[in-house]
Amino acid sequence: MGNAGASGFTRERQKSGDTAPPSPSREDQAFSFDKKDKLVLQSSQDDEEPYFTKPAVQDTYDTSRPRSNTLSEGTKVNVSDKTPTVFRWEGGGKDVLVSGTFSDWKTIPMVKSHGDFVTIIDLPEGSHQYKFFVDALAKDSENAPGDIQEEYSQIVPPSKPWEKASGPPILPPHLLQVILNKDTPLSCEPTLLPEPNHVMLNHLYALSIKEGVMVLSATHRYRKKYVTTLLYKPI
Repeated sequence: MGNAGASGFTRERQKSGDTAPPSPSREDQAFSFDKKDKLVLQSSQDDEEPYFTKPAVQDTYDTSRPRSNTLSEGTKVNVSDKTPTVFRWEGGGKDVLVSGTFSDWKTIPMVKSHGDFVTIIDLPEGSHQYKFFVDALAKDSENAPGDIQEEYSQIVPPSKPWEKASGPPILPPHLLQVILNKDTPLSCEPTLLPEPNHVMLNHLYALSIKEGVMVLSATHRYRKKYVTTLLYKPI
């Protein structure tokens, strides 16, 4: 009975014209169980999509270095050519003024500070002349280098007889050996003088006046030679 039922069911499917689905084959590869390579997704440069749906929040900080101010060629820089200079008067007084070439000799009042008078003036570079007016009297600075606060007159200072007058320095003993007074040795020519000492050069010698004639001599060096010149002058 089981076989008859089974055959009858088969006939009914054939009569209805339905065909059974084909079994999977190797050619169709409807179900492939072979191991395949992993699919790697690579984003293109033209159309780049993020891999996450929630946008990431990143804190951005400006780490760029601030650009320094630069000067182009020909730009003029405003540089002050004046220097603050302090004028100080320490000689006392009630009213002190200062004037100079920097103000066309116009007086500038000074401020009293701790017993002294002080003022600050912007002066250009260079040399300047100035004076202080202390209680309407013109005075120079006592602390300025090279200035001397003294009075000059025509009075000659008195002589001091107990002090010995300083005479001329003593003649060095080398200069006493005059080559003109020496005897010429036999080994030398009579027309040549012996070689002088170096301390005798560039000195003027005078012979005692005899028979109304004065004799002067001087020895000089020219390269490796010594030249002695004599001058006879009648008196």
